[in-house]
Amino acid sequence: MVSHPPNRGGYYKIRNVEFDTQYVDLKQGNARPGTLIVGHREDNSPGGIQNRTWQILYQSKGPLTATIRNPVSASYATVDDLNGNVVGNGDPQEFELIKTSYGYRIKVKGSTDVWILDSKEDLTKIHVISPPSESDKKQYWILESS
Repeated sequence: MVSHPPNRGGYYKIRNVEFDTQYVDLKQGNARPGTLIVGHREDNSPGGIQNRTWQILYQSKGPLTATIRNPVSASYATVDDLNGNVVGNGDPQEFELIKTSYGYRIKVKGSTDVWILDSKEDLTKIHVISPPSESDKKQYWILESS
């Protein structure tokens, strides 16, 4: 669980609520722009831990906005405007972190779209959609301090 508020920044593993074995993972730790960000179980391998560790970089409050960066590859989580996939990129994009009773909703700043994970299978693409019903836990994320 969150050990301190994300507006203080820090390093986190980001776990999906519905599929609670799945963490946000920069596929193969690849720094190439456009690399998919996927769900993956934590296998505690050194490379896997690096792919699943994210730096939350606080930008502003009210609403709380942040950039999300993989520190090993220096890739930022961004949304591919063509297909809605969440991908790694060299340029940051801001997201709103909205605290709910289930966890955090990660919303594209200036949009209603939120991150979602559709399956418990490793390497499932994380993408954005218009918010589903509030009870759909595929849209919620837990920030675990790394």
